[in-house]
Amino acid sequence: MHASLGGTDDDSVTDAPSKKVTLKNQEQDQRSLIHQQIEVRRGIIRDQEAAIHRLKVQFNDLAPACILPVELLTHIFSLSVPHQSDVSHDYGKSPKPLPRLASLSHVCQRWRHVCLQTPSLWASITDCLGGRWPAVFLERSMSTPLRIDITLLSHPGPTIDLILANMHRIRAMIIYSHTRMGLVDFMDQLSSPAPLLQYAAFRSSNLGNFVTKTDTVLFGGCAPQLRSLQLLNGHPGFLKNVPPFSTIINFNSERVLSVPEVLQFLQQNPDLECLQMIDPEVNSQRRDLGSILPESRTAPILMPRLRCMSVQGLLAAQAATLLRRVHMPQLDTLSVHMRIPVVSVEETTSGSGTVNVLFDLLMSRLSAARQHMGEFQSLTLYFHPSNNFSVTARSRNPPMDIDSASTPEKCQPGSRLFHLTLEWNPWDRTVPLGMNTFYHIMDLAFLNNRLTLEKIHVLSLTSSVHLQSSVSMDLPEHRWLRYFMPLINITTLWFFNMIPLTFLLDAATPISHDAGDQSNDFLFPSLFEVRITFHNSLKKFAEWLWRDGNWLVQCLRRLATARRRGDARLVLRLEGCMMPRAMIESLGEDAWVLEDGQSLPEHAETLTCAFFSHFTLLPCL
Repeated sequence: MHASLGGTDDDSVTDAPSKKVTLKNQEQDQRSLIHQQIEVRRGIIRDQEAAIHRLKVQFNDLAPACILPVELLTHIFSLSVPHQSDVSHDYGKSPKPLPRLASLSHVCQRWRHVCLQTPSLWASITDCLGGRWPAVFLERSMSTPLRIDITLLSHPGPTIDLILANMHRIRAMIIYSHTRMGLVDFMDQLSSPAPLLQYAAFRSSNLGNFVTKTDTVLFGGCAPQLRSLQLLNGHPGFLKNVPPFSTIINFNSERVLSVPEVLQFLQQNPDLECLQMIDPEVNSQRRDLGSILPESRTAPILMPRLRCMSVQGLLAAQAATLLRRVHMPQLDTLSVHMRIPVVSVEETTSGSGTVNVLFDLLMSRLSAARQHMGEFQSLTLYFHPSNNFSVTARSRNPPMDIDSASTPEKCQPGSRLFHLTLEWNPWDRTVPLGMNTFYHIMDLAFLNNRLTLEKIHVLSLTSSVHLQSSVSMDLPEHRWLRYFMPLINITTLWFFNMIPLTFLLDAATPISHDAGDQSNDFLFPSLFEVRITFHNSLKKFAEWLWRDGNWLVQCLRRLATARRRGDARLVLRLEGCMMPRAMIESLGEDAWVLEDGQSLPEHAETLTCAFFSHFTLLPCL
């Protein structure tokens, strides 16, 4: 019996491993079946997710924004085309965000199709494109004419080479470099023809004495459509490599040429319409003024289409010679910014000297311009006793922003502007001599009435919008009154960004006599409106003005009371003045007080109003 029991135990021990193997295999089979079921269900989930994605795509494709007409989508996308104005000039190769067009092309299939099928959307290369995107834009733009507006340092060499390889496609090229040699090296490579190029501008922060290679001819001399060429802060040596382009109508250089070079350039470009040459060192310490040369016996160069000429940085004698040597019958804009000698007391009394000759010469240009410009509707007089003097005349209505009235480049295209600048030596700090010069020029302009001042109807006095303190006129009151006497038809007196001058308001206030009559010895007999305007940046200064402004309110009240004719009142316009309500109400009985664009009441009677032209006087600290 014991033997049989012992045999049974041995069999159990022998079968145990096989049972474990069997159980393990069964577990693996079950896990395999479960895994297969998991994968089946995962496949079902993937299929469902794909189906959901397809449904979402179909859903998005039916969204109102995705079913817009192709023309409208193209216009919307064109607003996202990169422009250099959207970003500042980039001096490094820092990572750039994803271009807007790339983001728009991932919204829906229709948007992507429109983006990729519109090559013109990809035809602008700027600094906001980094990495591979310039190459992508060049590829997707196909054969569309290109606009290149880049900073050289923000793009690697291969990108620059790729741009140069597409010179035959470039329509507009704006290149900026802040290194001395960057722009020089780049322009040395611009020897390929540019058959589509219409606008080219090159700017560098500082080139020093570096110039282009003498064997480099810009665009290989082949740019048959080039209309505008700008060499900003360049070197005069650049012009030696600029061949004559008969199609150029606008040339701008920040390096002034000599008079012979200017004349030669004009002869080579007879169809030129706008010439601008500005020397960045116009206010340098150069003291040589030269002497006025006798008139040349050769006939002046005829520029039949030249309407704008701006030269800043010539010596006084050079400017006079240049103006004598060029005949511009279609001139709309003339800006001459130069240094003139300081006038001594002896020259002031004798009426001779360089100042007289220069001023008479340039004023004669103003008189000649009136013949084809018509009567001037606006005049701007800007002065700084130790810096410059300029007169601007225009034959169109003046803009509401006075600041733009004295800046030729801010005027609308087609406007008729005459800008004349006389600048004397700013480094001579002898105030009496500087003021004598100013007085002398003011006498020539006002007292001799070379500007037909009786045509002016608006007198505006203003200072810089950045001014944060009171304006100092730096002139005796009797001088101002003497100069303003010829302005007999002034209807509007406008103070812009400055404290109104009480002595001027008092001088415009008629004085009542015992018999009830009023004296005729006062300024601006036709005055019917006074405007006081402060720029938004000066509102705090305007608030400070009225803290103790009773003196000014009393002056305005005296003027309004004296000017009132029955129900006809003086108009007082306040713009950004922050005048307290109590002061406004105290003026309301004698004047129509209008705040920040407020209109006159219906049927309100005002004093007689004449046709508006404009005169602006801008004093600086």
